[in-house]
Amino acid sequence: MPGMSTSTQSTSSATIGREEAARYAQPSDAATGASMSGDYNAPGRSWAFRWTLAIALGFALALLPVDGEIVRGVARFRESLGGDVRRELELLQQFGGVTSLVLISATIWLLDPTRRRSLIHLLVTMGILFAVVNAMKILIGRPRPRFEEPLVFLGPFRTFDLGPPVGARHSWEIGSGILADLWSMPSSHTAFAAGLAVFLCVMYPRVRPLAWFMLGVVAVSRLIFGAHYASDIVVGGTLGACVSTLAFRFMRTSEVGRRQQPGGC
Repeated sequence: MPGMSTSTQSTSSATIGREEAARYAQPSDAATGASMSGDYNAPGRSWAFRWTLAIALGFALALLPVDGEIVRGVARFRESLGGDVRRELELLQQFGGVTSLVLISATIWLLDPTRRRSLIHLLVTMGILFAVVNAMKILIGRPRPRFEEPLVFLGPFRTFDLGPPVGARHSWEIGSGILADLWSMPSSHTAFAAGLAVFLCVMYPRVRPLAWFMLGVVAVSRLIFGAHYASDIVVGGTLGACVSTLAFRFMRTSEVGRRQQPGGC
């Protein structure tokens, strides 16, 4: 079950990313500006996007009744992991985090000057994704798997007893020692990994297999380490891919529009 959930999430995210890669592969903004600004809302692409989103979210809902069983099954597997494997997974699951963003941005800045401007897109997209993901965590208010309450969703108004000395807390009380204990859904690690994967696929289509592989590693690692339920990971990956895709579409369309205006650069 864990493998099925994370592979489906990665496949749905990859479908969205491939659409963006095709748009950024256009030979010239000046030559293709009209098609780029119009094709974003083409009926076929729009429906494919919506169906991918609907299928992924439907799969997440289907996982809810078995989330607890999956976590317990993965816990037994986690106990058999060697120290070296565990340390490698702990490192790789940071793909999409601040350090990986800095390293990838520095590499692009130094080795590919023609795409330096794309780093602005990446920064803005990750900022939007950060805001959306954390807002959803607060609004959903799902306790982490270690509390063994997979069907509890607090919303922003109900409280959950975290035990002494913390006691009952709301999901938005982030400064009261709860350490994001009520922020299980969506998985922010998976969301940021999906956002970065979309960016890499758009900029460098040849690294697409590696980008989606890293997304899969992040998704599996978050499940293995007991940080999230399977449905959290599916929702996080889908959210990251969708938000980053829509953000890139908007920014790319705006950029092409500016270049088509008289005096644009």
